[in-house]
Amino acid sequence: LSGGKYMTCGSKVLDLCASPGSKTLQALEIVTSSHLQEPHNNNNTAAADAASKKQHKAEGRIVANDIHPLRLESLKKAVGRSGMSSSLTNRIRFTNHDAATFPAPKSGSKFDCILADVPCSGDGTIRKDTHILPTWMPSIGNALHDLQLKILKRALQLVK
Repeated sequence: LSGGKYMTCGSKVLDLCASPGSKTLQALEIVTSSHLQEPHNNNNTAAADAASKKQHKAEGRIVANDIHPLRLESLKKAVGRSGMSSSLTNRIRFTNHDAATFPAPKSGSKFDCILADVPCSGDGTIRKDTHILPTWMPSIGNALHDLQLKILKRALQLVK
């Protein structure tokens, strides 16, 4: 997730279709990752050197959203089982909204990065789950296109 440099240490991230949670946890690791502070001046003093080595956790945050309440509960349980400390997992806020009409933050600030693993026909998993193929039809994917587009448009309105 960090490969594109859109999501970095300290980012505010919205995961619009968050369940089952692997993307949310990966994003949390990125936005709260430890990093070295850069020195504020070019002096070679001991104080400047010590300051440059001071590590801290970034103030990154995640909003993990899912439209389905049961999937959201499953996501919360996955976060609990992740083994991450509560000081990190407390940076996740869980919401239950339709991604296509996700409300703007009350603060008015937009998100640095938005993830949207939108609903799909599942045809990409046919090789892993052969039960999908007998019932799969192009019309399934076509029927989801409008919803996918609505989610994309909403995400574009919410990102910086």
